[in-house]
Amino acid sequence: MFWPPVPDGPLDILISDGTVQAVGEPAPTDDAEPIDCRGAYALPGLFDSPTHLAHLTPAGDDSLAQMLRGFVEKGILQVRDVGGPLGVMQQMRGRIESGELLGPDIFFAGPMLEKGPLTWAQFNEELLGFTVEVNDSASVDSLIPALAHHGAACPDSSDGLAGAPSEFRSSLSLRLGSYGGLVVALALAVAAGPAFGST
Repeated sequence: MFWPPVPDGPLDILISDGTVQAVGEPAPTDDAEPIDCRGAYALPGLFDSPTHLAHLTPAGDDSLAQMLRGFVEKGILQVRDVGGPLGVMQQMRGRIESGELLGPDIFFAGPMLEKGPLTWAQFNEELLGFTVEVNDSASVDSLIPALAHHGAACPDSSDGLAGAPSEFRSSLSLRLGSYGGLVVALALAVAAGPAFGST
């Protein structure tokens, strides 16, 4: 396995348009603004999986804004939301993308997909559509394309449905994970693109 060499001293990082362009001894640029970060560490934006961001909405807009801002302030720039009402997640992501709210990039699953009886049914009382019952491949057949059409990037299953519909996942380029799917989170983080760097 290839590992990059460990640096034996400080390195320069060239950041342009929010993306790390070079690390090491980048060629100087006329318009670069140097920032002295001696004694500090540079980390890429972190990725949090699993989250359930829909649970932040019942407390109200001020609380939602504060919590989403907290992710970014702590360096978490991307999250995988593993279950929540589709409309709630679409609206939240849209508000972040428009700049109305400061928050991480959201890759959302839409509702939890569960075999009946629903384990998480109590959450449907406050957040209608938090979890959906899917007991057979025909249910998955109809639900997964609809979720993909509405922006779900990583439908989630808490009870083993993740392994069943591989033909649906591959045909739709979806990632169907199990609860807490670290491998899915890492794959999304790598595929999500650009490296983040900020001061």
